[in-house]
Formats: sequence, C-alpha cells, structure tokens
Amino acid sequence: MFNAKFKKKLTKFFEPFMKIDANKRKMQELSNGFESEDDFQRNVPVDRMDKIIEVLKDTIEVKKGIEYKTIKEEEAIHTLEELKRFRTLPKELKSPQGYRIIPLLHLDIFKLGGWGICDACNKDQIVFMYIGVLNSAYCQACYEEWITIAKYYPQDIHVETRNIERTLKVITDENN
Repeated sequence: MFNAKFKKKLTKFFEPFMKIDANKRKMQELSNGFESEDDFQRNVPVDRMDKIIEVLKDTIEVKKGIEYKTIKEEEAIHTLEELKRFRTLPKELKSPQGYRIIPLLHLDIFKLGGWGICDACNKDQIVFMYIGVLNSAYCQACYEEWITIAKYYPQDIHVETRNIERTLKVITDENN
C-alpha cells in the first residue's frame, strides 16, 4: 500500500510521540502506590525520584526535538530536586546565631494556614525554613540572607519556643 520511503518518513514522524507515550507510561508506573500528592512528597524514595527525573529529562529532550513546550516537565524536575534537598535536612537545626529552624514542605505551610509562598520574597516554594522567633517561613535564598543580618536576643527564647511547639503540633497532627 505505502512505499518503503513513505513508511520510513511516517515512522520517523511518529517516533517522538511514541517515545512520549512510553515515558508517560513509565511515569505512571513510578508514581503508583501513593494515595495523594502529600503521601508522594513525604514518602517517595530518593532512588525513585532519580528515575522520575531521568524520564522527565528524556521527555524534555524529545519534546525539544519536535518544538513542544517543556514547562511542566521542568517544573516537576525542580520540585523533585527540592524534595531531595529537603530529605537531606535534619528535622530541626540551629541558625548560626542560635535560633531554632524547622525545614518544612509547602504542604506543612498549608496546614499552618499559609499559601506556600515565602514570607520575605512572596515566591511560591516547595521547601521552607521556618524561623520560630519570627514565626515566618522563608525560602532558602531569603533564609541565607536573613542569617547574615540576624542578631540573637536571649529574651526572645520564650516566643521562639512557643512558636516552634505550636508549629510542630500542627504539622504532626494527623487530623489537620
């Protein structure tokens, strides 16, 4: 019916779309087993995140080859990289000045009544550094800036303690 040259041309045309479909199936397999976005973000193993990032990068290359937009894939990679960074952080840390800091996900910020945006620069984020003494959640860049100017005041310890305890109670409450 079709000559060999036309079949080859047709196959070459559809090849990227078939690759995108195959990647979509891989993504579905890798993201199975999680009840919600919250469950995924809190519990996805790092090695699975790496596999998902690989598939996303491959999809980006294919889409760029056929001049398709890749914004969703790029955003997903950024989110996964931030989640990986979050997993490396301790549950609580101290600023160089001695203030208590709690790394939080944007999902925790939602539980606290926030919108998942940095209290300093107003950009949406995945990972935040909750600064108890300020009762504020900063993105990494704003936190790094804050620690260069922050001064420790011992009289603030009671405010910091109250805010940290309240925050920990809210984010660990399963009913919230």
